[in-house]
Amino acid sequence: SGLDFNTPKRKQVLQDLILKRGIKYNIKSDELYLEVSKSGLGEAQHQLFQAMLDINDLFYLNQTSIKTFFFEDVENFFHKYKIYFSKDIALKGKSGYTQSFDFLLQQNASHPERFIKLLSNPKRANIERFIFSWTDIKESRRNDSKLIVMINDQEKIKGISEHVQHLNEYGIQSVQWSEKDKHVELFA
Repeated sequence: SGLDFNTPKRKQVLQDLILKRGIKYNIKSDELYLEVSKSGLGEAQHQLFQAMLDINDLFYLNQTSIKTFFFEDVENFFHKYKIYFSKDIALKGKSGYTQSFDFLLQQNASHPERFIKLLSNPKRANIERFIFSWTDIKESRRNDSKLIVMINDQEKIKGISEHVQHLNEYGIQSVQWSEKDKHVELFA
């Protein structure tokens, strides 16, 4: 595969990622796979493709703490500010496909329910994938539900303002990691 899961933590993150999508891993052949009936083939292909994109995204690490993944950094940020969350949320969308979100912050007196997706690799394909995921489930949620994309901007990212603009056009708010402390209230 070319990807090295050489630490227990990386192996655990991979295991968690594939389990949340119902995917199996053959350690001998180094293959990801699903066992499904013909009728479930479309959903299985979707889940497998999404998992491969998620695995690829794991390798864009936060440079200030190279030993941890961006997901852990965000989780620690939430703990630091006592922001209560659920993680690894999966919902079936209008398309019939299951859409995954990294975190869910429940509705409270100040905010509606907020879904959080993490973006470590801001590329067009990932932006399009996030927009599709959100539009696919939005109708089935409360009218005031929100999606917030947290962008790992520790490395200089070309075109980040363009990506943010595309998200904004779909009512998706973004927060760059370097500015997270300015937006604590958004998550509380």
